[in-house]
Amino acid sequence: MSGPSAYAGTASPTEERHRRAEAIGYGRDRTAFDVHTTDTIRAYWAAEIRGRLRRDKDAVMLWWGPPGCGKSTGVMDLMRAVDETFTPDVLRQRVAFHAADVPLLYDTPRYGAAWIDEGGSAGLLATDTRTGDQRDLVELVNIIRAKNVFLNVVIPDPGDLAKSFRARRADYRVECEELVEGMPAVAHVARRVRVRRFFMDDGRWLGFSDDPRANPYSWPEYRDSPDPTRRAFWAAYQPLKMKFLGERTRTLAARMRAREERRATEDE
Repeated sequence: MSGPSAYAGTASPTEERHRRAEAIGYGRDRTAFDVHTTDTIRAYWAAEIRGRLRRDKDAVMLWWGPPGCGKSTGVMDLMRAVDETFTPDVLRQRVAFHAADVPLLYDTPRYGAAWIDEGGSAGLLATDTRTGDQRDLVELVNIIRAKNVFLNVVIPDPGDLAKSFRARRADYRVECEELVEGMPAVAHVARRVRVRRFFMDDGRWLGFSDDPRANPYSWPEYRDSPDPTRRAFWAAYQPLKMKFLGERTRTLAARMRAREERRATEDE
């Protein structure tokens, strides 16, 4: 695979600003500004992620939450804030709905943003045995992230994710709340903590800690937005998602029919 060598924009306005954003995030800068609006919180996380990429640090973000909570819109919104080259015209090249589509994300420009949707992230989920496909997908993620790409991975539930990936490959997580009709989407962003351990109610290690100064994280509506650019993003995304769901439905139906035929043959 070959792709453009272009960079996804320049650090703006200065590298020093990005260094300070990360210092604030990790508590090393005690002159931190108060982060309290949707725009300032988005700018806070975008500056930190852009700064990490430009200092050759990883930026892999996990997104999870109940169905219909706005994960896809949230991913698009943050990708836009981080990567100025991410537009509706290139969305098709920046999102992987199937595991087989993940290699195409390598063509994302350096410092750009890409996205593995729930269908594509299935190979990162916990299984009794680590399959060849799972090993290949984890290696692909490592290759893409090494290119200084902001990689977003959408998963159904944190408990479904392979612990080895959750503990060693993800740098951030975004936990989305259930969407309330008429209200904006709400989520909580956290960083991976390397020297301390955090546990869920059932004792599973989660390994992330919220930043109280930059939460909750929220984003605007895209599908019915009065903003034409947001509507254009949704118009580019929705047909891709529906195409994937249709293909997935046909695949599942074929598997079910095959199982029924085998059972019928065994009963004869």
